[in-house]
Amino acid sequence: MSSLYALLVGINSYRAPDLRRLRGCRNDVGRVEQLLGARNGSGPTARVRTLLDEQATRAAVIAAFREHLGQAGPGDTALFWFSGHGSLSPLPPELWHREPSGWCQTLVCHDSRAGGTGTPDLLDCELRVLISEVASRGVHVAVVLDSCHSAGATRTGPSMDPQTGEVIRLAPVAPRWVEPATRPPALESLLPELVGAAALGDSRAAGARDVGPDPADADHVALTACRDDQQAYETGPWNRRNGIFTVGLLDAVERLGPGATYRELMVAARCAVENARDHQVPTLYPADRDIVDQPFLGGAFRTPASALVMRYHRGSWEINAGSIHGIRAAAGDDVRVAIHLESPVREARVVRVRTDLSVVEPLGWTPDTGRQYDVVLSRVPMPAVSVAVGGTSRDDPETARAVIEAVQNAGPDNSPSPHLRVVALDDTETMPDLRVSTNGGRIRVLSFDGTPLTDDLTRAEVYTAVDRLEHIARWRTVRNLANPVSRLANAVKIEVVAAEPGEDSAPRDRAPYQPGDDGTVLLTYTRSDDQWMPPLVFIRLRNTSSRSLYCVLLDLTDRHAIHPHLYPGRIIAPGNCGAAFDGGLVAFQLPDDRAVEPGAEARDYLQLFVSEEEFPTTSFHLGPLGTPGAADANRSRSVSFTGILDRLGMTALHREAVRPPSAAPDWASSILTVRTLVPEV
Repeated sequence: MSSLYALLVGINSYRAPDLRRLRGCRNDVGRVEQLLGARNGSGPTARVRTLLDEQATRAAVIAAFREHLGQAGPGDTALFWFSGHGSLSPLPPELWHREPSGWCQTLVCHDSRAGGTGTPDLLDCELRVLISEVASRGVHVAVVLDSCHSAGATRTGPSMDPQTGEVIRLAPVAPRWVEPATRPPALESLLPELVGAAALGDSRAAGARDVGPDPADADHVALTACRDDQQAYETGPWNRRNGIFTVGLLDAVERLGPGATYRELMVAARCAVENARDHQVPTLYPADRDIVDQPFLGGAFRTPASALVMRYHRGSWEINAGSIHGIRAAAGDDVRVAIHLESPVREARVVRVRTDLSVVEPLGWTPDTGRQYDVVLSRVPMPAVSVAVGGTSRDDPETARAVIEAVQNAGPDNSPSPHLRVVALDDTETMPDLRVSTNGGRIRVLSFDGTPLTDDLTRAEVYTAVDRLEHIARWRTVRNLANPVSRLANAVKIEVVAAEPGEDSAPRDRAPYQPGDDGTVLLTYTRSDDQWMPPLVFIRLRNTSSRSLYCVLLDLTDRHAIHPHLYPGRIIAPGNCGAAFDGGLVAFQLPDDRAVEPGAEARDYLQLFVSEEEFPTTSFHLGPLGTPGAADANRSRSVSFTGILDRLGMTALHREAVRPPSAAPDWASSILTVRTLVPEV
């Protein structure tokens, strides 16, 4: 049976008289001891070593790390918990490459900086060495630091808001920081492993983001009390103080239970800390790796329910994604999130987008302010496609006005078209998505770069021209459907595989074509017996995730058609592949109305939708441009929406009010462009 080795360090008093005494660090350790004692009956056996105050010298902490946590073996868990002062220290010149800023973060031990001893703090690069030694034996290492380890600790007196410059009114709590060391430690006073060339390149660190290990090969989890530019505080009555972060984290452990993951616990702890204190934001390292998606102090990995979490913070609800994550909400956009896989669906609308988060407003329900909610994106921005009509000296103004008037009356009850937005061609702030030429009184739809998309139409066919415009706009809206914050992003890969002569069944593992620098797979016709033969390939969908996923592959053609015939929807198991046409050959050939001659080409946009639950594909049917009723063939106001993608598909094509789906699974989309070319002879 696996074991849990814990080294708990709590330092209230320091040997150096100028280091301020703390009150809550020993209390923190006492609470952790109670937690670990309670786990002994249901989890791994906890072998705890505690160092308090004068016991926690620099040498003792290093020795205990190696001797006590060093007993852990493969499959065991090692916990290092530190509550005490944190600070900064300049680095010896020989270690300049460790920190570009010239400063490293430190843990202040009991005898650090004591007069005449020359004992340095415990540097973050030394912690790298200690953690790496333990983790290299197959041990799961967790580090919790309730201390300041930030550049902001250099300040004294009142804190200043970095954005407004105003004084922050602090609650009567004590920060766990001391002034930075005034001179670098002597190289001989540090761990000798730091000097070796191999250790310099291979060691790893705990702590804040700028000193942690490379996320690609993360060997531990670090839960820290604040960002690298902030201070960590303790609060409570004089004799019952605790670190604010310790309280938030341990309360979350007790409330969420032993199965809660590091990620889930840190969301809850951050919510508690930020609701209690300005400018202290707990951090999780490495936030983007699977290691944080396992239960606290070890256990089987558990894929998070969603990448998005909705929580209550200082009087409003917010989600942990903003503009930097791809959330967009311009004026008039209706962007929503919904509680993950809950029925009936409960949604919240995005009302303000910041860089790293978005403020949301629940719609018709009152969430529990003490709970965090897993949510998924349930409605995405679908801005009308912009179109410039006429505007050049060659265009006929009367015909242009007729087209604009038809667009303004193309919606229900002669309202403006919900799919199109007319803009001026000379509007330098907006590059139009589409253009309409009215040269000589003839109407032709063009792409933004002038490529013709339709044949010429007469002025009498102005409403036919608007139908063409709306059709193209629908097609573009579906192609642009994306969920930038899905945990399913890149979980399934689209692979186009060459077919060998005489082969009629898709190979499972043959290497696929690699897209070019522009992300496009190029396929070419071949000449045989004086005939041009289209390229024959297989299309695989490879599930690289650890979960079963429902996949639909659409073919968006350059004739502005959409169909799901390639892969109309199936579950793909973890590590397995699905194949278009049940593994049969796929011929990429030019449309019948396009001559097969050197230089001719066609483009297909293979759009993959991945979902946690099944959804019908009827919402995504769109016939070729010019097909009568192409967008309305499957239109039905009574359709039952089973998932988010079904609703998004109907909204993209028809823009009518639709009922919410019966569930809100997570979803993602991706596109692979295939260019089919007839080469020059």
